[in-house]
Amino acid sequence: MQPVKKEAQQLVDLFLGNVVLTFESLLLANSIEETQQLAISLMGGAMESRSKETGSHVIRVGLYAKLLAQLHNQNQAYCDKISLAAQLHDVGKVGVPDLILNKPAKLDADEWEIMKQHTTKGWEILKGTANPVIDMAANIAIDHHERWDGAGYPHAKKQQEISLEGRITAIADVFDALCCRRCYKEPWSMDDAKAEIIKGAGNHFDPNLVALFEAHFNDFKQIYLDRPE
Repeated sequence: MQPVKKEAQQLVDLFLGNVVLTFESLLLANSIEETQQLAISLMGGAMESRSKETGSHVIRVGLYAKLLAQLHNQNQAYCDKISLAAQLHDVGKVGVPDLILNKPAKLDADEWEIMKQHTTKGWEILKGTANPVIDMAANIAIDHHERWDGAGYPHAKKQQEISLEGRITAIADVFDALCCRRCYKEPWSMDDAKAEIIKGAGNHFDPNLVALFEAHFNDFKQIYLDRPE
C-alpha cells in the first residue's frame, strides 16, 4: 500500500477539525432531548454510510448497549446515555480512507494500522465537550476494541481498566457486525454470532456481561429482528 501523503493527511485533519466544531455547535444549539437524539443518530449513520453499512447498525448497537446496561443494573440515566453514545462508536472512521474502509479483502499490515486509528480519531473528535452523552461516546470510541485479556487496541487495556461503556459496546458491536453482511464477509446466523460472543468470555469480552447476554439472548435477537438490514 502507498503511504498516505502529508498533504492528504493534512486535509483529513482539517476535515476532522471541522467535524468537531460543527458537531459541538449542533449539540450546544440543540439541548432538547429529541433533537439531540436525532443529531447523534444522524452523525452515527453518516459514518456508517461511508463504510457501506446501514444506519440500522448504529441504532441496533445503541439498543443492545442500553439493554445490556439495564441487565447490569445501571441507573436509568446511564442506560439512556449509552443508548445514544454507543451509536458513535465508529465516528473515527471519518479519518480512514475509503479504499481501506471498503476493501473487499483482508487488510494488509499497513492498512490495518491505519484502520486501528479510528479509535483514537474518534476520541479526538468527541473528547472535551461539556455534554455527558458525548463524554461517554469518547470513552466508547477509544475503548470498544480493547479486550478483557489486554490484547486489544489502541492501549492494550485489560479488565476493569476498560470503561464499562466500552466493554458493553464491544459486545453490542461485534454481535451486530457478525450478523450483518459486509464487503468482506457474508452474514452469520444469530446463533453462530451468539456462540462467538460466548466463546469470547474472559478473553475478548467481560465474562459477567457475556453471561447476561447469554441469559437474555432472545431479547437481543428480537432487537435485530425488529430492525433488520
